[in-house]
Amino acid sequence: MLDFKTAYILWATAALTVATILFVAWIQHREARSYLLWGGGFFCTSVGLIMITLRGQIPDFLSIEFANGLVLFGLTLWLSGVLIFDQRRIFFWVLLPPAIWVAGMFVPMIRGEFAARVSLFNVGAACGFLLCAVALLPRKVEPGYRLRRALAAVFLVQFIVSAGVALSAVLVPPTDFKSYSYGLIAIAGALLILVASVALGMQLLIGRSQSSLRDLAARDPLTGVFNRRGLLQAFAETRTLFRDDDTPVAMLIFDLDHFKKVNDRFGHLAGDSVLAEFARGANKGLRPGDLFGRIGGEEFAAILPATKSVEAQLIAERIRSAFSRKPIDAGTYKIAATVSVGIAVVPARSASFEKLLLLADHALYSAKANGRDQSCLDGTEADPAQIVHLFGSHSK
Repeated sequence: MLDFKTAYILWATAALTVATILFVAWIQHREARSYLLWGGGFFCTSVGLIMITLRGQIPDFLSIEFANGLVLFGLTLWLSGVLIFDQRRIFFWVLLPPAIWVAGMFVPMIRGEFAARVSLFNVGAACGFLLCAVALLPRKVEPGYRLRRALAAVFLVQFIVSAGVALSAVLVPPTDFKSYSYGLIAIAGALLILVASVALGMQLLIGRSQSSLRDLAARDPLTGVFNRRGLLQAFAETRTLFRDDDTPVAMLIFDLDHFKKVNDRFGHLAGDSVLAEFARGANKGLRPGDLFGRIGGEEFAAILPATKSVEAQLIAERIRSAFSRKPIDAGTYKIAATVSVGIAVVPARSASFEKLLLLADHALYSAKANGRDQSCLDGTEADPAQIVHLFGSHSK
């Protein structure tokens, strides 16, 4: 029959195996800090459980206070890994599970009673599992959101089990592990939940890796923005939101003026710095939801959904003037560069990438023919009066 010692050893062995796999994955992909944190969580759980099984062979401080705190600290590392995985900040509340245990150990009545310790430990575990479930809930429909919901449900089940054990330890206080019969059932269930969570987690990691590879193929390696293929795909996805709408959609084409001369005079590395700096500045000048990419050489394009002509001109001028105003630091050189912008605006109903590109390209030709370092809308220079008016209204 399964006893506590056997159950804990099985649990510890499974956790240590998963920790080893995650540590190896982190060594191969050092940028994936979530692997390190999750591996650390499983490692702490494994070591803590082994120390609990050594009760009577090692000092009580190690097998009780430290061991249980280490297991709960594993939850903190799991939760931190989820936040890092989602590129979110780690907040102090991730320490809540072990903090509950540590605080309770300063209360003699809790520290000295087996049932009180069982209840306290499971309260800390329940808080950790609930926080993990909330952190895993997808905030939008994204690749892998069903897996995230399933994994969140697994942690929610763990929360319910831990909360139930905490309550049972209060209502039917056990005096030792032998009288802690419902705890053994909870551990057996936790082992099954551990297997389910690892299986779902691995699928989620695989899905995220595949998504990252697809995203990498759609990005320009120098600037990090969409390449032509990625911009076309992003436009196709966005267009489904307004394809039957008469709301205007705009495209801006940016062409760095006399860029060949920059390469010839300062070298290609300096030219790369100019391209990267322009991409960074242009991204800052765009709004959330706007699409931006490098479509070839020194040409970039931005697609602005639900944008009228005047607003498109405002954004184009904001990016152009900011770029032209400040020389670019390219190592030993300070390079003054300018950019010309072509603007096209059409109703969303008739918008296509090719049509927008053709119209914006014609406008760009006009901007260059008229002296460069300016923006033109369908072959017409941007209206300075409207631009000044809009800049003024936005500054209030």
